[in-house]
Amino acid sequence: WGAAREICSQILLLQDETRSECQIEMESARPVCSAAACTSARFPLLERGCRQSHPREIGTYTAAVQSEKSAVEADKIMLLSSDRLSIPLVARIKKAAQEKNWADALEAFRQSARPSPIQYNVMLHAADRCDRLAEAMELFEAMSHAGYPQSPSTFAPLLNLCARHGKLEDAKQLVATMHAKGIEVNSYIFSALLKAHSNADDPEGALELWRDMKAQKIPPTPQTLQAILRALSGNGDTVTMEAVMKEAGEQVQLTVSHFHSLLRACLKSNDVDRALMAMSEIRASGVSPDLPCYTMLLSILHRAGQAKQEQIDSLLRHMEAEGVERDSVFSEVLFTSSLGCDQRDALHRVQSLPRDVLERGAKVLADIEATGQELSQLTQRLAVKLREALALASPQEQQSQQSQQSQQSQEDWVKVVQPADGPGGSGTEAAYFWDRATGKTQWEPPAGPVKETVLAAAP
Repeated sequence: WGAAREICSQILLLQDETRSECQIEMESARPVCSAAACTSARFPLLERGCRQSHPREIGTYTAAVQSEKSAVEADKIMLLSSDRLSIPLVARIKKAAQEKNWADALEAFRQSARPSPIQYNVMLHAADRCDRLAEAMELFEAMSHAGYPQSPSTFAPLLNLCARHGKLEDAKQLVATMHAKGIEVNSYIFSALLKAHSNADDPEGALELWRDMKAQKIPPTPQTLQAILRALSGNGDTVTMEAVMKEAGEQVQLTVSHFHSLLRACLKSNDVDRALMAMSEIRASGVSPDLPCYTMLLSILHRAGQAKQEQIDSLLRHMEAEGVERDSVFSEVLFTSSLGCDQRDALHRVQSLPRDVLERGAKVLADIEATGQELSQLTQRLAVKLREALALASPQEQQSQQSQQSQQSQEDWVKVVQPADGPGGSGTEAAYFWDRATGKTQWEPPAGPVKETVLAAAP
């Protein structure tokens, strides 16, 4: 075993043609496991007994090597420690992972009597792609039990899964394991851990981790910056986010995705001024705002009660000038903004909305339907109620009509005619209208019915 360790210490210097011979020597020096079914008993995912010997001490050596080597060199150790014959199976697992086909990945993995370190790594990647947290943890335990070398690429899928499932403490434990084994915690690992803090709604912990990353002189990347901004956006802390963006902007080229998080924070805090400033900063950085930017900006204006028609028209003109196509999500926000209230609120009070608001909403709705976009069920229900309200008179109009009808029912109009040749006549027949109920007279015909025509009395 001492000889095997000496061979392993030189493995990065070996040429490809001598690699197979090195593996043969290591296999012959490896101590044999006495428990015939240990792997099958502890790791049912493998579905086989322990047919080969286990390297019991290689994990200790790997930790010593990886404390000084970079993540790339750690991956090289893993690759060179794997059997060349496993390459076709690795390719099959990768293909299954790309297709998110867990069954095919597992079938290819089980075809090896003893999966190689690189097979474990690609299976962990497949578990991440297929969202298989429990299976990934079992694979990791089996890999650790076998004593195989591990690298940041081993832990990245596990951290992604923990982040996705809100397992912040499990993610922290994995990073602690990396430190214990001397495995480098690189920017990708920090990015996954920041996502775990974000999904656990822990912006304070994410900010502390970001500062820890800076203290370790690990430069930010677009991914780590996106992760910390996403974590901070949940509490609407635009001030801290601006400070982080300004600091990281000296090393990272800001993209529109980073501004998405800032706009999301503005939406959380209803900060219209900062949102408009962010749109200007996006253009100043040399890129154009995309559809999510415009959708969030319109939502911010609507929530803050500042979605005036002139602002909406200006926003739509900018979108058209920059070639940004609307989707169904934007169209629904636009429809809601045209009504000036929340959709659920509008469902209950659509009949009381002013007629000009209803007509504006109906026009926006017609434009959306002309594009063939599919609307949500809530919007479809609101559209039906809106058209029903337009088909009927508004409550104010109904009340006015009823008042007029009531007034007309009490009127008693007669037409009073003065003959042309009668006493005091002017040679031309004249007539006026007289309401016998109120005594009112007028020259114009009344809105109500004229019940009788009478001749004017002689003077």
